[in-house]
Amino acid sequence: MAQDISDRPVDLKASPRQSSRVVSRIVSGEHILVPLASRGADIDSIYNLNSTGTFIWEKIDGKNTGAEIAEMVAAEFLVSKEQAKVDCLEFLSQLLEVRAIEFNADKGKE
Repeated sequence: MAQDISDRPVDLKASPRQSSRVVSRIVSGEHILVPLASRGADIDSIYNLNSTGTFIWEKIDGKNTGAEIAEMVAAEFLVSKEQAKVDCLEFLSQLLEVRAIEFNADKGKE
């Protein structure tokens, strides 16, 4: 059964963009996100992305909405659209929590 996603802080109609608070690098074939900090206490960890996370990260450009990214995930990884939505919401929520992404004004809202 699909996880209840109604309580997530991310709206799939919004367009996420990568935050200037992190840099992304490929190190030894692995995609990592490194928080930038003015104080050592601001650095909690370095984030290692799997192939799905890397795919999503590369689509976060401030233009694609979360829904559009979920559609791309469904097509690329041959999962249902509902599962792709759940997975994208979870990942985008995690990125938002660690301040790796920010959101532009909602795209497509009336």
